[in-house]
Amino acid sequence: MRRSFERALAIAAFGIGGCAEMPPDYIAVKPGDAAQRELQGRRFDGIGEKELLDASVAVLQDLGFTVDITSVELGFVQGAKEREAKAPDQTLVLLIIAALAASQGSGAGISQEQMRQDQTISVLLTVRPVREGDARSHIVLVTFHRHLRQPFVRTAGPLRDPVLYQSFFELLSKALFLEAHKL
Repeated sequence: MRRSFERALAIAAFGIGGCAEMPPDYIAVKPGDAAQRELQGRRFDGIGEKELLDASVAVLQDLGFTVDITSVELGFVQGAKEREAKAPDQTLVLLIIAALAASQGSGAGISQEQMRQDQTISVLLTVRPVREGDARSHIVLVTFHRHLRQPFVRTAGPLRDPVLYQSFFELLSKALFLEAHKL
């Protein structure tokens, strides 16, 4: 019984995997990847992992994120926040479509719901020791992703703005300083 279940599971995995196509350069290292990784990570010395995670969660909450998952054992935090996103070119396209529909006499206008452009900004944060057994030096890696939901388009991708990452790490450093000095 167990073998037949394992076979069925393997066949299903191959079948599902065969349906999805990955671009040929999906796992290729791109020229800017090292610089982006450098931007997303910082080293913190003289602080424990739990304190670093607590301060990170506090900073994310101050920035408006709702923290969904926190695992001290894994050194992992996940959160998200909802925002409205307006893109002038998208609004223009919708207005042109509405004008064309009206000129054809279809009377089909574009509703406010169709004009909405919502986005979710998600954050993934990990804390790991610099070296095994070193409980006072850690590396914090954080990535921000944007999931944009527009009337006709859904896109997602990482946010690569250096100011975003620099601002986050500045706030985290300030929070750690205030906590260390009990201010």
